[in-house]
Amino acid sequence: MGKILSTLERHALLRWADTFKPSGLINVSTPISKCFKTAAEQDLRNYWGIARTARNLKVEEGIRTKAHSQLFLIRTKMEKWFVDSALEALRTRVISPADLLDGTVFGSSLKQGVSFRLPLSSCQPTAHCAGGCYAHDGLDASITTVIRGSLNGAFAQHYEGSAAGERLGLLQVFSIPLKKAVHDSLRDSQRSRFKREARIRMSHVGELTAYPEFANAIASMIHDLSEGKVKCIIYTRHKDAKLLNPKLFVINFTLDNASLNRRSWAPESARIVYSAWEGQIRDDVGVNFLEHHHLAHTASTGSGKICPATRPETTDKTCDGVKCDYCFRPPTRGEQLVALSVRSSSETASESSTALGMATLTKLRK
Repeated sequence: MGKILSTLERHALLRWADTFKPSGLINVSTPISKCFKTAAEQDLRNYWGIARTARNLKVEEGIRTKAHSQLFLIRTKMEKWFVDSALEALRTRVISPADLLDGTVFGSSLKQGVSFRLPLSSCQPTAHCAGGCYAHDGLDASITTVIRGSLNGAFAQHYEGSAAGERLGLLQVFSIPLKKAVHDSLRDSQRSRFKREARIRMSHVGELTAYPEFANAIASMIHDLSEGKVKCIIYTRHKDAKLLNPKLFVINFTLDNASLNRRSWAPESARIVYSAWEGQIRDDVGVNFLEHHHLAHTASTGSGKICPATRPETTDKTCDGVKCDYCFRPPTRGEQLVALSVRSSSETASESSTALGMATLTKLRK
């Protein structure tokens, strides 16, 4: 997948993206991940090519900008194709829920360790994050990870739609990969460069908050399996964040300049964090993340606490590398009260950008 694309090939990918539409559900067989790869390999490779085009500074700006604008819709169309195919196969008993969990269910975030992946189609994107999301970078845009997130999303969605009795059986099935994730998290904390608690990021890609019943159920299992030693960490922009159990999650509610009016979505127990696109940071949030552009982090302007792993000068851009666990500790009462105070003028300025992100999601779901 590392072949250098010519300008003609990039133009061909853009034309493909303009018209891409899955043609019917996939006839699912096991192993499902192999089945999906066989059915959609060329489309997945095309998405990979679009992502590489959007992130390559050597590519003509017009081509790069067009590719950037297509990333979220293309990715989520494919994910929805996979999820819908899997759910239909479950409905018709072609597969069992356990079949969705073949392979590696929990992966690893380079920056933060053990993590759970979900489809981007579970997100409620802002104008900035739809195409700017790191899900479109490197291996996070690869065939394996796109399929894995989709299978996890199908399992979560199936759980949400199941009756109480069925949910108990589903949790039994899910306990197998969950036990491994807990073990890996405890091992990672022991190997860390500094003393910190064990953690699992829920989720590294996509929004676990979109499946709140499933989220609370597996967080409770993680707590019980680890005897409270493993923390469930979540970064969320989702309107249903208040449905998460604050006793089970450390919640980092994420705003950016295009979504300041989502501040009311944040639970009282959350820490407010800020995606500082273009390097514009704030001093009225818990921490600012200098979001990457084209795989490089932008220098900051303004004042406020900055995540050390996102500073441009940092060489080891991992949380353990900079010996920081700020986002993984439950916020203090003072941090909760620092929740962003949005002036009405800021809300008004942000509404059009927020509407653009939500319009993207609405367009996908039609």
